[in-house]
Amino acid sequence: MKNLLKMSDLSPAELTHILDVADQLKADCKAGRTEPLLAGKSVALLFSKASTRTRTSFEVGVYQMGGLGNYMNTAELQAVRGEPLRDTARVLGRYYDCAVWRTYRQRDLEELAELSGIPVINGLTDYAHPCQVLADLMTIRERRGTLAGLKLCFVGDGSNMANSLIVGGLLAGMQVSCVCPPGYRPAADVLLFAQRYGNAFHLTTDPAEGLRDADIVATAAWNTTAPGTAESEQRLRDFVAFIINSNRKTASTSRKPCWRCCWRASKTVLNARRVALGIKSGKNILYCSSETPAGVSELLFYGRKTYPPPYRDFAHNFAPFFGRCCPQKRFISLNFGAILNLAFCPFRLFHLGV
Repeated sequence: MKNLLKMSDLSPAELTHILDVADQLKADCKAGRTEPLLAGKSVALLFSKASTRTRTSFEVGVYQMGGLGNYMNTAELQAVRGEPLRDTARVLGRYYDCAVWRTYRQRDLEELAELSGIPVINGLTDYAHPCQVLADLMTIRERRGTLAGLKLCFVGDGSNMANSLIVGGLLAGMQVSCVCPPGYRPAADVLLFAQRYGNAFHLTTDPAEGLRDADIVATAAWNTTAPGTAESEQRLRDFVAFIINSNRKTASTSRKPCWRCCWRASKTVLNARRVALGIKSGKNILYCSSETPAGVSELLFYGRKTYPPPYRDFAHNFAPFFGRCCPQKRFISLNFGAILNLAFCPFRLFHLGV
């Protein structure tokens, strides 16, 4: 049994294997032959944060694989009345075969994994978002043909997405640069991990330096606080020089990078960003984090002991779940679906203008 709590839980070989099997699951789904790999299995889908796309990806991915995905708002559980997490974990472990939790504190997720006795998958915490990054890597590999040797640049807040992209990119053999304002650096343990890779990782506060020769440029929401609050206003000031626009695009003119953004931005903002970056069909790709997780999720889930090759060994050792597969809507959710279908089902990918 193995959990997926953060990207560093994976070895480079495991990461590659997840993506390979996710590709196969995605192809199977598009061909209309998804196997009921989760038949007779039940998955607890715990959400302490609001979610549309991640929740949908997990629910559909589990269903497509023949399992039961039971959504639970943690505000409606006995924990809200004071039940200790250890008691909730033990109850869930007796009823379910796997648990996905989208919550705040990484330590709470780790406690659930320790005490429940079942595989636990991180649906997002303040520290990490591994399912999203697995789906991102799957998408990048589809569009570029490889991951090794590409340069991935993250621009924004050094929080969960930065932490996971840094580790995932380095495990995949990519060159990774991270551009953050002073005071918004990634987690200390992530930076220690990155030090092992020497010159393959670069942390800077200069967007032009970080973006130079980038093959992939990734961003994430950096101001989720209530508008008008002191923290929100401070973040607006701190990040004003780190917004990706047409001026930033010139920093990487020697290549045609893919641009990854957070779907939670409004459609108006996304369309404006697309025009500003000069993204056109066949040239640059703007893909959004809301539409990739099905295949990876499915791989993460379907792991147990009786599945046919090439999944049996991975299922026995990993027991994962990642994403929903959507056969028609040109890539919408096929990757998060493939990874969710592989690990259990949490991610989606969306192509605009392709």
